[in-house]
Formats: sequence, C-alpha cells, structure tokens
Amino acid sequence: MARRNSPSGCGCLMLILLGPLLVSLAVSVPGTVLASPAVVAFLLARDPKQIAAYPSWWAGVALAPLVAYLVVRFAGRGRVHARHRVHLVRAGVLTALCAGAALLAMVLHQQHLGGTTGATPQAPAGPQPLSLETSLPLVGPVAAGTTALLFYFALRLLDRGLARRAQGTPHTQTAPARLDPRPQEIWWGEIEFRDGDGAKDRPFVVLRALPHHLEVLQITSQDKSHRDDHLPFWTGSSDPHAVDDGYLELRVRQVSRLDLRRRDAARCPDPIWQQVRSMRATDAPRTRP
Repeated sequence: MARRNSPSGCGCLMLILLGPLLVSLAVSVPGTVLASPAVVAFLLARDPKQIAAYPSWWAGVALAPLVAYLVVRFAGRGRVHARHRVHLVRAGVLTALCAGAALLAMVLHQQHLGGTTGATPQAPAGPQPLSLETSLPLVGPVAAGTTALLFYFALRLLDRGLARRAQGTPHTQTAPARLDPRPQEIWWGEIEFRDGDGAKDRPFVVLRALPHHLEVLQITSQDKSHRDDHLPFWTGSSDPHAVDDGYLELRVRQVSRLDLRRRDAARCPDPIWQQVRSMRATDAPRTRP
C-alpha cells in the first residue's frame, strides 16, 4: 500500500510554497500605506494634477500613523513598556523613517536607475493617468515595508534587553519625598494586569509602605459580589474627587514607589481597615469564578 503523506510533511510543504507569498504581503501591504506620505509628496512635486486622479493615496497618508502604531504595538506586546505614550512616540518615529526611506528610494530610482513618474514611451502625448504598475516605481513601498520590518525586530531586541536588565539590576531608586504613602491611605498608581501585558492607573489601599515598594489592595468599580476574594468597599466621603464605591480585592499586590501617581481624597474606613490591615500575600481566599 502507498504511504499517505504525513500532516507535518504537508504543513512544511505548504509553508515553503506560501511562505514567500506571506512575507511579501506582510511587507508590501503595510509598506504601501507607510510609503503614502512620501508618494504624495513626490508626486505633488512632479505633477500636482496627476495625484488628483488617485485620491486613495491621501487615504494612505491618513492611515500611515495607524499602521505604524500597530507595528510598534505588536513589537512591544508583553514587554517592559506598557504606557501608550511610548508607543505613540515610536509610531511617530517609524512613520518618519518609512516616509524618508520611501522618498529616498524613489529619488534614487529616478536619478540612477531610469525610473520615471511620467507616461510610458508608448503612451500618447500629454499627461497620462498615474498608475502604480506603469508610472510609479515600486521601490518606495518596498523600502517603507522593509524599514518597518527592520524596525519591528529592532524593537523586539531592544525591549528584550531592557526587560533582562530590569530583572537583573536591583531596584534602588525611590519616589520623590512628597510622595509619602501611609497605611490605610488610598492612592492611585500603575498596577499591572493579571496576565502581565500592560498596566493601568488604579486606586488601592496601602497596607504597608516599604522602602522601595508598597503592599496594597486594589479597589475596583466592577461588580464582584459573586466573588469570595473581594470585599464590598465604600469610603463615605462627600468629596467629589474621592474614589467611587466598589469592591476591594483581597489579594496583596506590590506597587513600586516610582509608579505612584497621587493620593486620593478619601481614606479606607476603619471597619474595613480592621479586617484587612494584617493581611499577607498568603491570606487571600481562593478565587471563585
């Protein structure tokens, strides 16, 4: 009997056949969008009337920062930079790099490799409609896509090195002197998500203030009445800037003093504080879904 092809062998064959196509799509599609600012500038400098025939390039100009943001977000997922400000700066840098690479590639192509943005020799006299296949060199989108790909891998390597350095270097910095949290106070600061992918500014009750970090209990506004590891929380404060009523998570977390943001207008009420003041990391009840 003839042997059947194994699933792994078929998968490898499909990967070999489709791999180059997938890579070319991953480079050309984002590259075309990221090259749009350079393409529009290049064509406006050559013949402003022709770009009017293809307004889709203007849509690419609008989408270029969004594509750059998606690239840097994929590159930085699960890494040391969770705040959006870092990704916005990186997206701006990537947008400028891709546009510059595309513009440089098109100028060099026109000057040294015989590229043209006018009509082909067989076309009739006079201005002709602009098309990517016949008039505009492909070097611009390819250069932009390659730049984005290299930028992606550079960010992955950079963030990996920063994460290793943060794990291997002891944390010796402290927060400014004006930030002096005390037990039973409510503060706001950056608390990581459960899966470790990012963080968010959240309120919490300070259990213990240690030299370089705090042990805290997070306050959430979500309904956790069905959970054994949460306690109804209220402050009774009439201050409009005080934290809203919600639930107190009975899981001790650590917050670096460098991630502190501000002190809340309210304090943890005495009845709740008497229940949680002596909690340790091992005291939290089991989570009930």
